[in-house]
Amino acid sequence: MKGVTQQEIWQQRLHQAVQGELQGTSLAAFNSNVDVVVHLDPMSVQRMLNNNPDLDWDVISKVDVTKLVELRTREEFIAVLMDRVEQGKSTLLTFGDARLSKWLEGEFPTAQDKLGGQAGIMATQLAALGASSVLYSPILSKRQAEVLHEEVLFPLVNGDKVKLALAKEAWRPQDPTRSPWVFEYGKGETFNFGHRQITTTRANRVIVVPSGKGIPMNFTKDFMDYLGDFARQLDVGMVAGYHLGGPDPDDRAVMREYLADSLYALKTMREANPQLKLHLEYVPMKDKGMEKEMLVTIGQGIDSFGINEVELGQVLSLFGENDLAREIAQAERAYALYQGGLRLFDLLGVERLHVHNLGYYVLITRKPYFVEPHKVRQACLYGSSVNAKRALTGRYAPREELARVGELLLSEKGLKQQEEFARELGEDHPEVARQIMEDGYGEMHDHYVFIIPAHIVPDPVLTVGMGDTISSSTYAMEVIGC
Repeated sequence: MKGVTQQEIWQQRLHQAVQGELQGTSLAAFNSNVDVVVHLDPMSVQRMLNNNPDLDWDVISKVDVTKLVELRTREEFIAVLMDRVEQGKSTLLTFGDARLSKWLEGEFPTAQDKLGGQAGIMATQLAALGASSVLYSPILSKRQAEVLHEEVLFPLVNGDKVKLALAKEAWRPQDPTRSPWVFEYGKGETFNFGHRQITTTRANRVIVVPSGKGIPMNFTKDFMDYLGDFARQLDVGMVAGYHLGGPDPDDRAVMREYLADSLYALKTMREANPQLKLHLEYVPMKDKGMEKEMLVTIGQGIDSFGINEVELGQVLSLFGENDLAREIAQAERAYALYQGGLRLFDLLGVERLHVHNLGYYVLITRKPYFVEPHKVRQACLYGSSVNAKRALTGRYAPREELARVGELLLSEKGLKQQEEFARELGEDHPEVARQIMEDGYGEMHDHYVFIIPAHIVPDPVLTVGMGDTISSSTYAMEVIGC
């Protein structure tokens, strides 16, 4: 429109997007935790260092954080904190020694219990948005049920049928609680690590999780016979937790059996309800040797896949796509994420791939797609708004407050990335580049590509679950939004 800026056009689209409502039944499975959350500040870090004068700083300096998949010592923990705080990047590692968890309890006594785990976060946020939201987890303790949204449902077998009951009434006294540690840090905070001073450039977090050994992230064997009836009650499903593995993640034969069972469950659900759409939210796996096999296997049972920019490069490397991974690492931008995302899109064979990055999203859908492109665009803006509201307040975004986010400006970074993407793509596809600038999406030979500006919250109250929030609310709006 003449005289109207790109920012104004996108703000109008955003204002329309936040009017959307979710009407249908969603599933979030499998990992639901009670996170032990610590907000790192200079004082808490200094107190920890003062309490541990015997730390070996020579060992700390030699830790290769890029090769760590589990933490066993205090020195490794300090090395990871220093690296991630400096880089402004998130990371997820596993406890390799239970004594380290006990040590953390002593060092951070003010840590708070909060809902965590991809499935728990997604189930609660979708409930807050008005969906009939179902959580499935192989374990549901009272402590876990107490941190869920009060309207989250949980499936129970009743005769030969599945009944959806309130999770707060369905917990089982014998079930354990899975409790990862989450260390959040803000932007612009200065930490003193020994003789080294680091100022954060971006808010983010470090997550350390218990081993998944003994709790397979799948439907329990006694629930498998009822999957058909369960699936027919659902419209859309978000699955996560496969990175935690089966009853023994360190035994590859057991892992392969677990993955086969997991794929069987997904296929059984889709056969019982062909309209059911399933999304996998990616989390890095401890066993990199099995991660590619996990993705290829589970990829056969899902429709949609969500991942962030750092994880995309890591996964591409797993598949031997080192040039694409290197391009993302060295020159991260929308066009590089599109090229890498498109390759992973084909490798997994999904119909939708969503790469969420700070300030913008790159999304690819296979033609023909069941939702019109403009609705996908609006769903992305809706998901960004949900995430922005949660980041601003630290609470789950309720549908009645979402309209206020329509007044928040989308990021200049996102609009600039859209322009840069159109410039690079325009060298070979000038008409598609024009579409991108006009609509936010363009039609290629066998797919649509979307470059959507999103919000940046400068000083988020929390960072945990941002990707889960974005992916689940966006996909839910595509499938059950109106």
